[in-house]
This record gives sequence, C-alpha cells and structure tokens, in this order.
Amino acid sequence: MSRSDLVARPADQEGTDSDDTLRLLLVCCHPSLRRLSQIAVLYEMLERVAPGPIVTLNRAVAVGMADGPERGPAMITELLDDPAMARHHRTHAVWAHLMELTGDTTSARAGYARAAQLTASVPEQRYLNERVRRLDRDRQSG
Repeated sequence: MSRSDLVARPADQEGTDSDDTLRLLLVCCHPSLRRLSQIAVLYEMLERVAPGPIVTLNRAVAVGMADGPERGPAMITELLDDPAMARHHRTHAVWAHLMELTGDTTSARAGYARAAQLTASVPEQRYLNERVRRLDRDRQSG
C-alpha cells in the first residue's frame, strides 16, 4: 500500500484514524529510522484527525527526513505565521536543522540563533549556540 493510499483511506475501512491510535503507532515506530516514510504518513493522518501546530512541526521533520530536507522548511514557514509558533524555539530549531541539511547554512545559522534566543533552557541555549559557532567555523574554514 502506498503512502497516498494510506492517507486517503476512509476512516470506516479496516483500522482507525483516531488520534490515540495514531499517536500510539507513532510512539511504537518512531525509534526506527528505517520507517521514516511510515512516520510521515502517520503524522499526515494525525494532522487530519487532530490538527495542531506541533503535529505539523513533527510532520515537517518526518517529511523532511523521509522525502528530502527541502520538503520540510515550507511546512515550517507556514507555522511561523502563527504568532505562538513564531515564539516557540523548537519551530526555529527544526527549521534551522532542515535548512542546514539543504545546504543553506546562512538560514540555518539565523534559525539556530533565533531558537537560542527564545528558549529558557540553558542546556538548549548552549546546544543551539554551539550549532551557530560550528556553522561560523565551517564558513571561515571553507
């Protein structure tokens, strides 16, 4: 069964589209990197039955990792129109990571820096600022 078949499947067919079932499936298969396309499908289904910005953010990661990093940032850019998500450090950190994977290190640097400004967690600030410094070092040595 293809990804589009799974997403288009009516809810009355075998299985269920309940958000609890989909969340359980995500928890069960999430640790396996071999199943990124399945994770992307599950997040797409979850977004249909329990839409929300965090579900969309998680879907953007899964799609970006399964289908190529260039697919994820467009989904996140839409989230940045939501003031609450624009203030959320994870939105910027995820966008930065996907931009880095596409090779756009200038945008990635800006995203990591913004995420570091927004988080209240000192360990996360250190991690994100280290990503900024690494990109700066790579730019200077390259």
